[in-house]
Amino acid sequence: SKLEARIAKLESNIGSSSAPSAGLCQAIITLSNRLESVGQLDTTDARVKALNSDIEAVSKKYKNVLNEANGIDQSNSDDNNESAKQLLEARAELAHSYALLKQWPSLASTLPDIAERLRSLHDLHKLALDAGNAIARFEAGQQDVAG
Repeated sequence: SKLEARIAKLESNIGSSSAPSAGLCQAIITLSNRLESVGQLDTTDARVKALNSDIEAVSKKYKNVLNEANGIDQSNSDDNNESAKQLLEARAELAHSYALLKQWPSLASTLPDIAERLRSLHDLHKLALDAGNAIARFEAGQQDVAG
């Protein structure tokens, strides 16, 4: 009877709500399950510690890379200013090209007319060149006759 009272007191302390008739075996099983859970917590704790060390290593590498990048940025500030100017110029040029590209559909319809006009001007220039050469030969012949 004293033993059962002590077991009941132990069961109430560890949170077991089983009746004293279930006995010591049930309490042992419950304690065993709880100890297994504690063992799993140890495994989980080990994994968390490993992940924390990995995170710290990655964090250190990140800080090193960031410091190196900041050092490069500071040492190349003149180059960065020049690069920024070039980037702005390139963007402006790109915007201008894009504006011209937007105008292309309206110009595309007039392109055959422009090409035909250039061909006729080419023929006209050939004729003018031939006429200029003929006049130069005529003048040279007249100077020979006069002179």
